[in-house]
Amino acid sequence: FRVLDQGMFIPVHRGKTIVDAALEIQKRGIDDVEFHFVGKGQEEAKMKEHAKTLQLTNTIFHGFLPTLNDVAEMARQADVGLGMFQKSNKAHFCMPHKVYEVFASKVALITAETPATKEMLRDDVALFVPSEDPKALADAIQQLKEDEALRKRIAENGYRLFFEEFQPPEI
Repeated sequence: FRVLDQGMFIPVHRGKTIVDAALEIQKRGIDDVEFHFVGKGQEEAKMKEHAKTLQLTNTIFHGFLPTLNDVAEMARQADVGLGMFQKSNKAHFCMPHKVYEVFASKVALITAETPATKEMLRDDVALFVPSEDPKALADAIQQLKEDEALRKRIAENGYRLFFEEFQPPEI
């Protein structure tokens, strides 16, 4: 079961929350969940070191992928895609591009519940968790792993929303 976090490893994505959720999944003895990290950025080294310190066996850091096609292929192989998880003013008022990439890949989304996500997204296109709450994130991942119908419904609804609302009009 693949959980994908792709992006630039910037603070607003709150990679520590994701790594801590991987620890929670590992502690629960769920050994068939893998966390895949794609990208590079200012917090990449911290995230890798944190995962190493926690002795995680369920995290894989792929680094920067050379083309968007490579990222798209990695996304299509995922079961769950992750949004952002930081508590900050920026996080409350923005929608990261990776959310649109998850939708376009027809993958179920988990992201923090913020004013921006609640305004722009419907409840049927994502599972929302509190910001910076690794246990809630682990719970959501486990829920989507165990409920394939819910996972597929969320992925399909996000995919449909992407084409209905987040595409430029034809010229």
